[in-house]
Amino acid sequence: MGKEVKYSGWGKDKLVRLYNKSHHHFNENIVHEFIEIKDDTVQIELQNSFKHNTVQNINQFLEKVMKYSELGAKDKKTCSFIVVLLKAHFAFIKTYIIQFGFLDGWRGFVIAVSNFNGTFFRYTKRYINCKIK
Repeated sequence: MGKEVKYSGWGKDKLVRLYNKSHHHFNENIVHEFIEIKDDTVQIELQNSFKHNTVQNINQFLEKVMKYSELGAKDKKTCSFIVVLLKAHFAFIKTYIIQFGFLDGWRGFVIAVSNFNGTFFRYTKRYINCKIK
């Protein structure tokens, strides 16, 4: 969204970006999947980081939040609406305060609100699924 985000829980990940596809593969996670590396694999940390523009605009960000909430709703059930509210509020507090999102300015606030929304909708969908069955 026009500027690098340094806080808000973003930018500190050390991810595997280059790997031999015949020896390694993605895990089975529905959300936040990653490359499973074998114990005997030699890993080299690159000296420079990759520029990873996760989202270019607010619409992409909202689409991603809704997609992740839909995928995350498939994991488990939550049968208490109090849990829904607590988890959503904690997502905002974690992003904006604990992870210093306020230092990212309005972008940090947008990320914190989006984390609130994504968590709220993910757990609300789980709650609804619990009540239907």
